[in-house]
Amino acid sequence: MDNNPNGQGYTPQNNGQYGQGYKPQQQGYNPQQQQGYNPQQSYNPQPGYNPQQGYNQAYNQPAMKPNNNLILAIFTTLCCCLPLGIYAIIKASKVDNLYNTGQYQAAIAEAAEAKKWSIIGIVIGLIIQIIYFAIYGFAIVQSTMQNM
Repeated sequence: MDNNPNGQGYTPQNNGQYGQGYKPQQQGYNPQQQQGYNPQQSYNPQPGYNPQQGYNQAYNQPAMKPNNNLILAIFTTLCCCLPLGIYAIIKASKVDNLYNTGQYQAAIAEAAEAKKWSIIGIVIGLIIQIIYFAIYGFAIVQSTMQNM
C-alpha cells in the first residue's frame, strides 16, 4: 500500500497527491547528515583539565594535601646545612599555594623536592660534622702526644 515513488515509507494522503508545497525530489531533512551532536564523537573537556590528575574519582573530591615537609626543611637549615635547608624551605613554602590553586601534581612534586633537598642537606651536614670531629679528635691526640 505504499504509494510513495521514493519508497521512503511515507504514504501520501489525498489519493496519492502530496501536500501543498511538498516535492519528493526536493532536498530536505536527512537524518544521516544531521549536524550537531554526534554520539560517536568523544567529549573534549576544557584545555588543561585532566580527570586523572589529583582527583579522587570515586568521590569527585580533590586529592589530599601533601605534607609540605616544612619542619624537616627548618631542621635542616638550623642543624645541618644552611644553604640546602633554605632551598628546601623555599620549595616547602610553595606546596600550600599550589594545592590551593588546584595544581595538585605540582604541589606533590614541590613537596617531594623539599623532602629530597632536606635529606640531602642532613646527609651532607652529618658528613661534614663527622669529618670535622675526626680532624678535631686527631688534632687533640697529636697535641697530647707532643706534650708527653
